[in-house]
Amino acid sequence: MYVSVEGCYSVLCRTARSILCFILIYELVSISCEETTLANFQSKSLREPFVSSVAENSEETCNSDTDTCDSMSRLISVDFEVFGRVQGVFFRKYTMKTATQYGLVGWVMNTPQNTVKGQVQGKESKVKEMKHWLRYTGSPSSMIDKCQFSNEKTVMDLDFQEFSVRYSYLY
Repeated sequence: MYVSVEGCYSVLCRTARSILCFILIYELVSISCEETTLANFQSKSLREPFVSSVAENSEETCNSDTDTCDSMSRLISVDFEVFGRVQGVFFRKYTMKTATQYGLVGWVMNTPQNTVKGQVQGKESKVKEMKHWLRYTGSPSSMIDKCQFSNEKTVMDLDFQEFSVRYSYLY
């Protein structure tokens, strides 16, 4: 069965709002049962300041009118090439491990030019974290001189199901 990513985000947004509303109602009732009723909370005047403050402090916010999440939930794809001492230092292994931890998909491979190339796809905020890792961290024994990113674009669907190491050159 195939479920669209957009549909999942919409469901997650509605679920997150429901949970936040439940927590707020519980907090309000426990503070003052006589003064706070569910009917009062359901009025927009009481609900709106809380929803706004949660939205400002969260990485992902949802539009209650359209049930869509903001740009932090967009799926993006970006190609990368890392220069420096990046071969023979388990760079590909650590790249796959880190990408998998971030929930990203794509691939990584060594090149004949002694660089490491690849592509990452996933949630925009996680791709941003991965780009930082590729540029500044890498594997423990690597020495990164520079990292170039190209072909960054928004995608509707992911092209891969997991992150993998490629062992052949595709030239």
